[in-house]
Amino acid sequence: MRSFAILFIALQFSMAAWSRELPRYALILSDPAPIKARAQGGQAAVEAARTKVLAAQDAVRRELNARGVRITGASHTLLNAVFVAAE
Repeated sequence: MRSFAILFIALQFSMAAWSRELPRYALILSDPAPIKARAQGGQAAVEAARTKVLAAQDAVRRELNARGVRITGASHTLLNAVFVAAE
């Protein structure tokens, strides 16, 4: 999973050089993605983990918005990340 995140970030850096848009980044948060909870406790554990991840992402989104950072997307099932465009 970590190698996927590194590959994704590397691709984002290389694409930024080809465009005139702001560079894009993946902010990978520390809470594990909900999919990991399935092996530990089934669907109930997945839902609890998803609630925790979404709450953490909301806090990050509020802080990014306050700082004027453009949010371009998010992932909360396989990867716990918020995607941004910033210099």
